[in-house]
Amino acid sequence: MATVSRGGYENIFDGVKVLTSKQGDIAVSDLNGKIVGIYFSAHWCGPCRQFTPTLATKYTEIKKEHPDFEIVFLSSDQDKHAFAEYYKNSMPWIALPYEARDLKDRLSKKFKVSGIPALIILDQNGEIINENGRSGIMSRPFPFYPPTFEECLGELFMNSNGDQFDWSHLRGKTLGLYVSAAKYPVARSFTTDLVTTYNAMRQRNIDFEVIYIGADKNQEQFQDHINEMPWLHIPWEQLANLKQPIFRLAGIQAIPALYICQSDGTPIQKHAVNRVKKDPEGIEFPWIPLPIQDINDVVDQINDFPTLILFQHSLSPVEQTENKQKFFSIAEQQLQLGEDRQILICTANETGDMAERIRALSGMKEETRAMILDIPDRGGFYTYPIPQDAAEASILIQQYLDKNSRTERQQLSNV
Repeated sequence: MATVSRGGYENIFDGVKVLTSKQGDIAVSDLNGKIVGIYFSAHWCGPCRQFTPTLATKYTEIKKEHPDFEIVFLSSDQDKHAFAEYYKNSMPWIALPYEARDLKDRLSKKFKVSGIPALIILDQNGEIINENGRSGIMSRPFPFYPPTFEECLGELFMNSNGDQFDWSHLRGKTLGLYVSAAKYPVARSFTTDLVTTYNAMRQRNIDFEVIYIGADKNQEQFQDHINEMPWLHIPWEQLANLKQPIFRLAGIQAIPALYICQSDGTPIQKHAVNRVKKDPEGIEFPWIPLPIQDINDVVDQINDFPTLILFQHSLSPVEQTENKQKFFSIAEQQLQLGEDRQILICTANETGDMAERIRALSGMKEETRAMILDIPDRGGFYTYPIPQDAAEASILIQQYLDKNSRTERQQLSNV
C-alpha cells in the first residue's frame, strides 16, 4: 500500500491537523506551497497590540497581489478567552488552536523566539526565509528575504586615515565584524587586545580584515575610538541605516562583540571575543567553535540551547580533562548539528563570573557537579553527579533529552 508523504507544514505543526480561521477550519496541509508567516503575539503585550494592526493592514495589501501568502497566529495569551478576543478583534489571518500549548512552546523553541511580537517567514516547504519577519515584511519585497551580507554592510569602508575601500578589497578574506563603543571601559580594553592580535596576524601575512561597526553615542566618541584602530570601519554617516541590519545578521546582544565570517557572510565563529583574549597571537585563528568550551565563552549561546555545565574548579587539571573527555564524543556530534543542536556542553574549570552567577542563581552548594541549564525553558535546571565514564555521560544526556526520564526540575531564582 502506498504511503502519502507529509509536507513541510505538516511536520512543523506535528500533531495538529487543522487550524482556526474566521471562515472555518483550515487543514494544515493547505499551507504546503505557500509563503507563511508564523506570528507569535499576545494581547497582554503592549508592543504586540501596537504592531498587530500595522501587520493586518500589510497582510491585506500583500494578499491582493500574492494570494498564496498566509500568516498563522501562535498565541502567548494567558487564557483562551484572551486569545479569542484578541484574534477576533485584531487578526484577519488564521491561528493555531489555543489548546495546542505544547506545540506552541515547541515552535517557540524551534524558532528561538526570545520575545514578542515575533514574525518568522517560511518558504513553500516550511524552511526559514527570514527570522526577523517584522522588519522584513515592512521593508523587503515579497517573499521578504533578508538583505544580503553585502547589502547589510554597505558599499564603502574607510580606514582611520580617511582612505576609502570597496568590496574588491574584502572578497576572499576572512572578516571580523567588530562592534564596540568608546564609552565602555571593557569594550575599549578589548579594542587594545584586538589591535595586538590583528597586528600579530598581519605580520604573519594572514588574510584577515576587521570592520568596525560603531555603537558609539556620538561622532566625537566614534572618531576618538577609530583613531586607535588599524583596520577598516563603516563611515559614521552610514551607520544609522546599517547598524540594526548588521546587529540582526550577527546576532549582536552585547558589546564588545566579534563575529568571524567568510567574505560572503558565512559564519565561522559568532562569539570570538573570549577566544581572542585567550589567543593574543592569533595562533588558533579563525577560532572555529570547539566541541566543548568554557562557560564564559558561550554566554550568548546559553540563551538559545540547553547547556550542560561541568562545575569542577576544585579538581586538578588532569581530572578536569578526564571529565571533559567523557562528553567529547557527544559534544562533537552536537557541534556537527549546527543550529539544530539539542544541547551545548561546557566546562566551568575556574571561578569565573558566569559560573559564579549560575551557582548563585541556582543555590548549588556542591563544588563538583554536572548541571543542565535550560534558559529557553524559563531558567529550569537539573543537577547530576559527574559521570564515571563516557557511557554514563551518554546516558545522562539521553535521559535529559527524553523528557519523561529527567530528574527533578529546579528553577533559577530571578528568571
